[in-house]
Amino acid sequence: MPQQRPDVALWAPRGPETSWGGVQRYVLQLAQALEARRLVTRIVGADSQPGFGQHNKRFVWPRRLAQLLAEKPRLVHLHGSSSLFTVQAAHACHCHRIPFVWTPCFHPFWSQKYPLLSGVYFKALERRVMGHARRVFTLSLQEQRFFRSQLPGARVELVRAGVDLQHRAEPAPAAKRKALLFVGRRSPNKGFQHLAAIDDWLAAERIRVTAVTDPKPGEALKSINCTGPLDERSLNQAYATARACVVPSSYESFSYAVVEALAHGTPVISSDQVGVMDHVGHSPACRVVPYGHGFEDGLKRQIMRFWCLSDPDLDRLSDVAITAAQPFGLPQALEPLVNALEAELLVCD
Repeated sequence: MPQQRPDVALWAPRGPETSWGGVQRYVLQLAQALEARRLVTRIVGADSQPGFGQHNKRFVWPRRLAQLLAEKPRLVHLHGSSSLFTVQAAHACHCHRIPFVWTPCFHPFWSQKYPLLSGVYFKALERRVMGHARRVFTLSLQEQRFFRSQLPGARVELVRAGVDLQHRAEPAPAAKRKALLFVGRRSPNKGFQHLAAIDDWLAAERIRVTAVTDPKPGEALKSINCTGPLDERSLNQAYATARACVVPSSYESFSYAVVEALAHGTPVISSDQVGVMDHVGHSPACRVVPYGHGFEDGLKRQIMRFWCLSDPDLDRLSDVAITAAQPFGLPQALEPLVNALEAELLVCD
């Protein structure tokens, strides 16, 4: 029996059969929201192989692109930055007259640190992606301002990702919150190295950190306990029992860790290069540390603020944190994006 023509095809860095990072999680949530509107939705992963290495990208994504074009979706939603397979997918959609929109999951960190790379990046985007995309959706105000300034006239709209607020763990009282929390991979942008750099200080202050990240063989840390990956229930419990969640990233387009911590009543200490802080950074439950020179000293100061907070004050702050997370609850958080995609489908018809 032939497959039904997709209303929306979601082109993602990886397919749903692999482990899911932030972008992939966002794509899966969006697919569920579209299917709830009775729209036929397909997820097409540019790379379906475990490991997500350059070798896999080179040989898998052309076949996946051919699959995407063969299904002739009414609309394609591209996710990811201007990597080879994203640019080529946009170019192929244009050549086959398949309308597409784009969520770049890009961060202005690159323009700040590597201006030459930024110039090359946008030269490709103007020709292959931005020039033909019907809309561009960004997850942060920083991204929105950045794309509008670089490409005047582009239709750039701010949207949100979301988290499941119905299945979170019960927030623990302050008296039972005995450690800080870090959640993330060991990739440089996640910033675990900044916590490792202040490990001696943490030990001297008797501050414990639970790090949901892979332990490194031979690494001797005094105050940081690396747990490795946790299942959903254990991770939610870690969020609910942390005194504060530390997000020392050098860049992130969104950051689920921030919203999930807040949803469990846990305040957040984050760098200013985390996209979701554009939405919640004003909350008393969040402390924003400028990324750059003196960043680790800034982390120490904010860590001490939460660590030394009285239990009654921390309990009150927990309620503030939960309130800050409410706009990101599913499915409401994705409704503006789903509405925009439905509007595009009407135009396509």
